[in-house]
Amino acid sequence: MQIGAIVRGTVCVIGAVTLLALAIVTVVVAVVARFPMGEDVIVKSYPSPTAAMTAIVETRVGGGAFSPYCVSRIFVIDGKIGIKKLPEAGDTIFSGDCDALAEGDFAGAGPSLPVRWDSDAVLRIPIRRDGTPITLRGRDRTGRVAIAFVFEDPSSRAASAAARR
Repeated sequence: MQIGAIVRGTVCVIGAVTLLALAIVTVVVAVVARFPMGEDVIVKSYPSPTAAMTAIVETRVGGGAFSPYCVSRIFVIDGKIGIKKLPEAGDTIFSGDCDALAEGDFAGAGPSLPVRWDSDAVLRIPIRRDGTPITLRGRDRTGRVAIAFVFEDPSSRAASAAARR
């Protein structure tokens, strides 16, 4: 009789664990369906003053609720070609986490921008110092455009915001 009780108990435990696993899988599938893990790509172009060169800011956002991410890359390409041709790896002048790319509050430039052309030969990019890994290049592939990275210290931004209050 004891063996029958042990077998019934084991079958009950296996059934309960199976039902619990099925419930967990159902909840996970419902959450994933509600928060898709696809990737959104946002591409914006910023032509130089005479449109000789173009800065392209590409932002990739994805990961859903479980593992969100946001990465940005900035390319400089010949303005005559336009975005018809996809930028190549050698055209990259900035790559890193979205938090490292500070939107610049350029005086008189209207809304905040991730880049600003000072001339056809100088592109200004504000960078936030927050410890995230980034890759920077000081010139474009052709050597015609110098990249001026303006480093913003997050502590100085907080101090200036507190001073404005």
